[in-house]
Amino acid sequence: MKKLYTIILFFSSISFQLLAQTGLIKGKLTSENGSDVPFATIMLKGLKLGTVSNEKGEFLIDKAPIGKQFIVVSSVGYESINQEINVKEGSNEINLSIKESINSLSEVSVVGNIGITQVKPQSIQYNSKDLISQNGGTAGDILKAMPSVAMGGSPNHNRDIRFRGLGNGYTQVLINGQPVGVSGNNRESVLDLIPANQIESIEILSNPTADMVSTGVNGVVNIILKKGVPSTKLYDTRGRASFTADQLGGYNGSLGLSGRAKNFTYGASIDRLARIVDNNSDGDTKKYSNTGTLTENVLTLKNETKDFTNNTAKAFLGFNSKGWDIYTDYTYGDQTEDKTKLDVQRTFDASNKFKSGKYVNSPEIKSVFFHNPSLKVSKNWKNQEFQFLYNFNGSGEDKTTDQNEYGSTDTGEPILNKTPKITRNDDQIRLQTHLPSFSWSTNIFKKSLLKAGYQGFLTERNITRNSNTYNATSNKFDTKVDAKNNFEANEDVNAFFTTFQWNIEKLKLNLGYRHEFATIQTKLNSSTDTKLGDYSTPLPSLHAQYFISKETYISTSLGRRIRRPGFNDLNPFLEIKSPTEHKIGNPDLQPELAWAYEAGIFKQTKNFNIGVNYFLRNINNLIQKDITNENGIFVEKPINIRAAQTTGLEFIAAAKVGKWLNFNGNYSKFWSKILTNDEYNGDQLKDQFAWTAKLLTDIKLPAKINLQVISNWVGPKNTIQSGEGKVQFVDFGIQKEFGKGNLLFVRGTDIFDTLKKWKYTNTATQVANTYEQTQGRVFSVGASVNF
Repeated sequence: MKKLYTIILFFSSISFQLLAQTGLIKGKLTSENGSDVPFATIMLKGLKLGTVSNEKGEFLIDKAPIGKQFIVVSSVGYESINQEINVKEGSNEINLSIKESINSLSEVSVVGNIGITQVKPQSIQYNSKDLISQNGGTAGDILKAMPSVAMGGSPNHNRDIRFRGLGNGYTQVLINGQPVGVSGNNRESVLDLIPANQIESIEILSNPTADMVSTGVNGVVNIILKKGVPSTKLYDTRGRASFTADQLGGYNGSLGLSGRAKNFTYGASIDRLARIVDNNSDGDTKKYSNTGTLTENVLTLKNETKDFTNNTAKAFLGFNSKGWDIYTDYTYGDQTEDKTKLDVQRTFDASNKFKSGKYVNSPEIKSVFFHNPSLKVSKNWKNQEFQFLYNFNGSGEDKTTDQNEYGSTDTGEPILNKTPKITRNDDQIRLQTHLPSFSWSTNIFKKSLLKAGYQGFLTERNITRNSNTYNATSNKFDTKVDAKNNFEANEDVNAFFTTFQWNIEKLKLNLGYRHEFATIQTKLNSSTDTKLGDYSTPLPSLHAQYFISKETYISTSLGRRIRRPGFNDLNPFLEIKSPTEHKIGNPDLQPELAWAYEAGIFKQTKNFNIGVNYFLRNINNLIQKDITNENGIFVEKPINIRAAQTTGLEFIAAAKVGKWLNFNGNYSKFWSKILTNDEYNGDQLKDQFAWTAKLLTDIKLPAKINLQVISNWVGPKNTIQSGEGKVQFVDFGIQKEFGKGNLLFVRGTDIFDTLKKWKYTNTATQVANTYEQTQGRVFSVGASVNF
């Protein structure tokens, strides 16, 4: 029996030693330039042990056999590695570096990363998870914090982007690299429809290469949506839920699930957001005779109550194996906006005697939606890559506006003893866009890359308006028959491109050529009158980056860009914006063409980064909104004029003060000049603000508490005919982390209640001033948890 115990103990000891002979492998995966490589597959060759790096490039493999093993790493856009390692018992720290594939056109060569801002050659990127002051917000809320950016819409309603001082039509917004989502009348993307919870990061490229879209004279904004909660296991399912509420009754709730099964990734998410964004203003319009004598003064009061509710949903499935990367998703979004406008207008003569008044009440319901399925298939070989993408966007807008016009007294009270003039407009917009594309890239010699491909943008847009006027005699609405009410615009753009990238020691070159063939047809649905535009456009480009050292680079570029007229600008029917403001389109408009020039230098150190960038745009066939006075009404119409030039200087700096404090600051100054032989000669471009300044302060407090304060200033707009005063506001956010990534947070927007706006419009016979006094101060509380 004693011998039996001895044998059992002997074999038990051997078994225990064999079981104990495993190790824990942990480390971080980075590229050669030091940036993190997220979501890479990391396996031990010949074993069913592996993981995926998280968003910071970190990975962990448990129970790895001790001794010599081969670790295999693969990731799209990088060269695979097969490296021998020696696993020891216990914990093993193994950090790996992976080279960018010759097929990758990533511009990340020098990265300044202090606080939330990541600076790359002529591009700025924000990760939404670091922008804690905008928790529970929208894409527009994130963008308002970025350099050289101001947002359109009423105060605290960040609806579309104004980049580098110009209107929304000068910046192209992409979602995951494609121009999809809801598009407004000026081709702008409706950014308040995209919740911040769905966004991974936002990047602005000021002068992209020829393989990207050609639109966006000022630049391109690329919104990268999340692809689920990252996992470090071969089989895993994770979730995240969040909820935010504010004191006005707004809220935001989201729920997301994602998982991984070996080479497959999958997930789904839903999001609902509700906000209240009321807007109030008052103003006056002084009218003069041709000799400059005051004839009358019109006092205006506008109160707008507005709230909107968004619903978004997304599902995705991905597969990655042996160089194949397949990803498909489907995104749906809708927004319902409930708005009521009260517009009171009182007219007094030169002696301040009351002449007449209007009291207009206009309730409006607007709903927009979009469907966006997409497919991406790519195959990587050692020295080449093929990629196919297809996106479809089907979107629409339905709007019903009732206008009830009463007379008013000299104090602005409605006169209710007379039947009001009642009109109803029903507007419907339908937009379908097909976006097929494919590309092939290969290296033709060491450190070079040749890429060629095709992109299609095939768009159908229909606008329908039914105008009805109430007939008191028949007690019915009479439909207004007007052929201009229904409008169709079809646009097909087929683009072919090629780029050649070559890295020569410290110099990185990208030569590109893009040629676009465009056909645009506009037609009144109830008429045979058709306008046809058919043209081809050569769009060459050159980008160069010279690295003075590992910490310093100089970047220059030039390229030709295009801006096509907004759909509403092409629409010939009359739009009545208010009793004194009318707008009419112009189907004869030609696209703008611009030469874009950039030059900048960036320097980074461990605790301080600084950069400066200069840009120039020479624009031909400039589309300008011409304002005329017709019987006391401002009539706005877009026209082509000869040329314009816009320039700017952008300064950006970041500093790390100790372990607890980070600063990110930027200041941008803009100039523009119209080059014509008429009254506009030398005038500034319409909608261009003069400068922007922003300061982002991040403070790390004890107990995993972070504080962020964003101060934002936007300079005035000053043109001959119209302009706006400067805008300033301060936002803050406090975030407390508990557990593994769970968060409690408080957010405040416009905490000093300074978000006011002054607007003016001048003609030879009228001077109008408007003062918006809207509550921008909103406080929110919320939480997010992982499960």
